[in-house]
Amino acid sequence: MPILVEIYTATWCTNCVTTQGIMNDAIGDSNVEIIHYHRHWFEPRDPFGSNSTEERWTNTYGHAVTLNGGAPRLAPTKVVDGERMHYGSRANSDSLMDDYTASLSKGPNGLLNGNISLNLHQTEDFISFDWDISSLAIATQEKYALEPWILLIEEEAYFPDGSNGLETYEHVLLEALSLDSSEYSSGALEVPLPSLWDGDDLKVAILVDWIVDSSPSESPLPPPSIVYLLTSLVAMAYVRGPRLS
Repeated sequence: MPILVEIYTATWCTNCVTTQGIMNDAIGDSNVEIIHYHRHWFEPRDPFGSNSTEERWTNTYGHAVTLNGGAPRLAPTKVVDGERMHYGSRANSDSLMDDYTASLSKGPNGLLNGNISLNLHQTEDFISFDWDISSLAIATQEKYALEPWILLIEEEAYFPDGSNGLETYEHVLLEALSLDSSEYSSGALEVPLPSLWDGDDLKVAILVDWIVDSSPSESPLPPPSIVYLLTSLVAMAYVRGPRLS
């Protein structure tokens, strides 16, 4: 089961490039899925991201980032399996490599039973989804609710005007679409195809947050979620770190 690394970044952020290089070295050959959230609100220098990606980041991680850095949208911030946050470029141990390696080695704490299904159909201008999480259950003693999302991710985008010099930006989250599961645990959705920066490398994911009323953990980070990714209709499922209601 892959490890999930969510990263808040910007095309002008030089520390983001430095810390991402260290994270890549820490990952090595490990089975990891990376999602980059780019600054979008009030941001003239970064062309990526959207209102929906900013809303998802601030609603999910904004509180924890604010406690560490004083504001909800600070680059670079990395969250491993939804449970372990690394803000900025200062190490908590002897080095960032040690910090990242320790986080990656722990793995997610969430346990799930059942299946998630996501089918898609693409036309010239639209993409439609059929999803079903009715058999999904989380191993917890707490009461919880499931909140599914569709994530649209561009695997590579070439932008030579970024002032951090990276030029090719990977795993760019284009849209984060919340699905209504208050009454139904399955459904269908049709949305316009997002404007890709270049190429035809769109990845689709269904992410299911689970929200609990209480938690013994004192961490401000959310509890685990489940992500189901489709790339060329090949799916992977994994669990990550529950959001308190």
